[in-house]
Order: sequence, then C-alpha cells, then structure tokens
Amino acid sequence: MKERRINSLKNAKVLSAVQNTHAFAEFITPRLFMKMLPCVNLETGIFRINRVKKYKNNPHALNEESVKSIELMSYLNNKEISSLIGNSSKKSCILGEVIEQNQSENKFYIILSGEYELVLLNHNEKPVVIANLQAGKFFGGFKALGYENYDKIKIRTSVPGSMLVVENDSFKDLLQKDEFRYYVKSSIMNYENEYNTGEHKAKLISSYSDEPMMPKSYTEYDESPEEIELDVIQSVLGIHSRIHELYNNPHPQFESQLKILIQNILEREEWEIFNNASHGLINQVSHDRKITTRTGPATPDDMDELLGMLWKDPSVIVAHPRAISAFARECTKRGVPPVIVRMFGSNLITWRGVPLVPCDKIGITKRHDGLAITNMMAIRLGMDKQGVVGLNKPDISYGGIPSLSVREMNTDDMSVINYLITKYYNVAVLVPDALAMLCNIEIGHYHD
Repeated sequence: MKERRINSLKNAKVLSAVQNTHAFAEFITPRLFMKMLPCVNLETGIFRINRVKKYKNNPHALNEESVKSIELMSYLNNKEISSLIGNSSKKSCILGEVIEQNQSENKFYIILSGEYELVLLNHNEKPVVIANLQAGKFFGGFKALGYENYDKIKIRTSVPGSMLVVENDSFKDLLQKDEFRYYVKSSIMNYENEYNTGEHKAKLISSYSDEPMMPKSYTEYDESPEEIELDVIQSVLGIHSRIHELYNNPHPQFESQLKILIQNILEREEWEIFNNASHGLINQVSHDRKITTRTGPATPDDMDELLGMLWKDPSVIVAHPRAISAFARECTKRGVPPVIVRMFGSNLITWRGVPLVPCDKIGITKRHDGLAITNMMAIRLGMDKQGVVGLNKPDISYGGIPSLSVREMNTDDMSVINYLITKYYNVAVLVPDALAMLCNIEIGHYHD
C-alpha cells in the first residue's frame, strides 16, 4: 500500500467546521400589495363603515320574478306584465356572442344578468361602443319602434349572462299603450352612461336672480351600516423540549420554526385579503364595475378602459405576474413599452402612471375551451381617498408585525412545547367605487 504524503480532502473535512444558513423557503413572495396597503388601527375588534343612504341599488342580476320591479314594468299592469313574461323566452349568452341587427330588429330583449356592449357603426363604418348595458336595461324591437338605423346596430356580450326575449307580436301589442311606447322610444338608444350611485343629492340653487326661496337639505345616513370584524389566522407550533434545549446552535430551533410559520401566515393573509368568500376584494367588486377584455389579452385599450372605470385617483393595479407579462407583450407589439419605476426595492411597470403590482394570490383559471384566464384589479387606497384600507390591532404585535400574537400554551405529556400563533387581519372597502376589475384576460398570447 502506497503511503500518503499529504492530507486528503476527505480527511481534512473531518476537522473543518460547516457554516449553516437559516432555512429558506420558495413559497415566500414580496407581498408588495400588503406593503402598500394603508392600515387603520382599531381599539376594538369591529370596524363600522358609515355611508350616505342609497335610494337606488344597481341590480347585478334579475330573474323572472324580480324583473317585474324594473322601471320598464311600471308602465304595465300586472296582467300585462304576466303576459309579457309568459310569452317570452329566456336566452343565455356566452362571452363574445353577438346579436346581429336581423335578430334585434323584430325582437325585444330585457337583460337579466351579464353585461353587453351596444355597438353602432359610425359614418366611416367603424364600430363604436356607445353604451354598456346591464341588468334592467333593454334593447331591440327597432323595426316596430320605427328606428331607421337599426341595420347598423350590434350587441356584443362582454360578461356572460341571460336575457328575456319578447317576440315581435307580443311587443307590438304592448306598444299600443301610449305611456309604455313613449318610455321605450325615449329610452332606446338614449342610455345614461353616467355612473349613478343611487345616493341622495343635496338640493342646491345657483346662478339665480331676484330672491328665490332657499332649498332645504340634509344628508340621510344608512341606518344599517356595514360592520367588519377582525378575522383570524391561527396555528400551533410544537417543538420537542429536547430539540429546544440541545440543538440551538448556531440557529435557535424555536426562532427558525417560528419565522417560517409566520411567513406561511402572512402569505395566507394576503390570499384571504383577495379571495375570502365574505370579505375578499375580488368578491367585493360590484357587478357594474367589472369589464371584460375586448379581444382576449389585456391590451392598452383595455387598461385605459379599466382606469376610466376607476378614474378617481387610482392607486395601484394588482394582477398575477403572468398577466402583467402578457400585458407587457401587448405593449411591445404596439411599440408603447410601459414606464418602469422602482418601489419597495422592486422594478414595476406602470400604465398611465399607475403601478402594476404582481400578486400570485389573484388566481389563474381555465375556461371551458381550455384557455388560461385571469383578472386584474384597479384599487384606490387610503382612508382620505375613500378607498381600501387594512385593519390592525396595534396593541397586539410580535417582532414588529402588527396584530401578530405568539403565546406559549403548555408542555404536553409527550414533552412537546406548544405555542399558539395568531394573526388578526381584515380589509375594508369604504365606498364601492374604490374597486374595478378587468375580467377574462387571456395570458397565452405571444408575438414572434
């Protein structure tokens, strides 16, 4: 056997120290939206939002029974309403479905749910969207009404829904009533595009002469205000006493385990902020503040439309990272690359000065045709802006994280030390127009 003259590498490692890192985890994300979200510190566990009373609610869906309450039906008696509904059929509309002029000229449509674009060809034969129709609106019957340009009208489904279809003969019979005919003729193609909040407006007077009587006004508040309770995320961390006492060098076992568990809790908090069934932001977007993409992917036109929906000082657009990448490709295709800004140590693209914040908690789903789709949310933040705020309990904190509690529970009969980890949280939307959503974004489009 040949005698070694130098020490081998394997032999040298026996006396060499090993430097360990703390535990890393791939699931941890930057959570940029949570860093931007302003919070309200609560003295109790309940946050009440007082609002001005609304006298009109914009319905997001109707059925054969509730459709009787829309303004159109107020010009008919009960027998006529029952006859109209009885002689009509229900039609379901899928995304992108178009009702051509040869269908709408002789049929009258009452929208029950969904959203529809009223498209008119202009003098250059270019399609122009002149109104977005939702539940309670109506269109069609143009030939019976004597409308001359019905051959240039199309209706496109932008959010899937359903509608009642009234045949031409039944519609003509209803037009025999003067009040009904006048209301339909004055309303058709004269849709109100102004967003009506339904709130009471003060009686005012201006630019007057002489000495008129001053109007009297007062603001009536909602007598059943929304109350939001702090929600909770909890878990129990268990560490065996022997591990806790013997294996704390160089990294303490409790602190290492707690750090990873807290990151899990914070990730779950952000997911709940967007997706919780009762208070998640996605589920709080009102139906009339949702729009859909016009061609599939999110284009600059779609983003302008989204910001037009949330025109009152938008703070941020939140989207899945793949949706942001897909939007950037559409911008590159059109030669309008977005401006890049640096926030919280990350490079973010912006559109019209509003940052697009990546968040993987806004999910990607598969449509019935197999295409991957997702949504984008435009959000206004802050109490002063009547936007979205987070809720905290400031007298509870751990490690500089507000509303986080770490309490030792006990040591059980298996020598396991248990700690209760609790995170209190919630989010409040002060007024409904603080949120808007671009829906049905296709993210699989590429341009070589």
